[in-house]
Amino acid sequence: MSPSIFRVRQDLFIVLRDLGLLIPVVGLMAIVSLVVPLAFGESFAIAPLAITAGTSFALGAALYLPLRKVAGETQLKHGLLIAAFGWLLVAALGAMPFVLTALMAHPAAASETLQYFKDPASAFFESISGYTGTGLTMAARADLLPKSLQWWRSFTEWIGGMGVIVLMLSLLAGPRPGAASHSLYYAEARSERIHPSITSTLRTMWWIFLLYTFISVIALWGAGMPMWEAINHAMTGISTGGNGRILWRDFQTRWFLLLVVIGIAFVTLENLGVIGGFRALRDSAFQLVSSITCTGFQTADLGGTWSATGKLLLAVAMVFGGAAGSTAGGIKIMRVLILIKGVQWRFRKIVSPRQAIVPFRLGDSTVEESQVGQRLEDAALITFLWLVFLGLGVVVLLHTVPAGYTLSDVVFEVASAQGNVGLSVGITQPSMSLASKLTLCFNMWIGRLEIIPVLMLVRALFFGVQ
Repeated sequence: MSPSIFRVRQDLFIVLRDLGLLIPVVGLMAIVSLVVPLAFGESFAIAPLAITAGTSFALGAALYLPLRKVAGETQLKHGLLIAAFGWLLVAALGAMPFVLTALMAHPAAASETLQYFKDPASAFFESISGYTGTGLTMAARADLLPKSLQWWRSFTEWIGGMGVIVLMLSLLAGPRPGAASHSLYYAEARSERIHPSITSTLRTMWWIFLLYTFISVIALWGAGMPMWEAINHAMTGISTGGNGRILWRDFQTRWFLLLVVIGIAFVTLENLGVIGGFRALRDSAFQLVSSITCTGFQTADLGGTWSATGKLLLAVAMVFGGAAGSTAGGIKIMRVLILIKGVQWRFRKIVSPRQAIVPFRLGDSTVEESQVGQRLEDAALITFLWLVFLGLGVVVLLHTVPAGYTLSDVVFEVASAQGNVGLSVGITQPSMSLASKLTLCFNMWIGRLEIIPVLMLVRALFFGVQ
């Protein structure tokens, strides 16, 4: 057996050094967030944010400063470990404002909803749900939370929409070596580049993200939503949701829009007998789009009125997930399309003459035959692992949720967590068992990182970094 990661000094130094750069991201977020309690007169929330900032900066410095000169260059194998373990650390630190605010708040400001966050498991659940862009919540009435925590929930999801590693690389792009930046960028389930360099790509991504957020705030405010609510809805909506002819020319976008139309039609037909009329179309369309884009806004009581088939149709949309290159969860539509095209291609190969060249086409592009196997293998691997962990989550939740929830309810909830969506049939609530909370936290974690970094972390703990 190879030595454990904790006995391989150089690999451990690299991972710890870069975690020391990642952790202060939470501290920076807390410093920025101090504006909110100062603006709304919530003095009880100042200390929790200040403590979070101090803890994050201190822990980051303790890891980075002793190792900055002795650790080597970050490679992909290190980046995967940093992403997997780093997201857990960031979520743990991000839970501090919830716990500390619940403990320090004046009794007059401590609503029943805020009291739930005295439980560290509920606070961690809320934090990892935010950073993974999922949106499942322990807050029975989020509108009763202090404005500071309403902001913190939205801020974690907004930053998570881009990715905490992406933010770290944006802040430290100058001194980071190119290969190291690429390794960390790829490890956070990103591979697309807008420009040749990571630095230029990150700069453009942030400008687009900020512009879309601003447009969303103005649009929601113009539609009659109060400004505070418009800001929070825009930040949480744009972080996992997302115009013209160039989009339609894109192979994945065409299929995405087609699947949305087909999905709305099927879900509406299923709901006509249960809900009926125009409301069936309205509720079905909103929930289906929310599911397949992994946004998680919910306008219908899915647990009380929807049929098992209707919930499973939404679960399928959540399993498919958003587009490749986005931080939406799910298997990703491009992988599904590659597998479907792969089946078609294989059948054509079987019926064609042995020496015939059978092209593998994805939209207007043709994949070289030498690369077809790799593309199919990558898509099949992620799909297989995604479904395996979905099944494991379903099994655990079936044994830990209260009686009365059906199999379709449990499948829906686990798919929502692992797909980083946030829709719920009512299973997610503060009274959940600890096992249920941790199970959904695990599903959100692996869903956001697309499983491979998590498996690499587990492998490294037992067999070392190779």
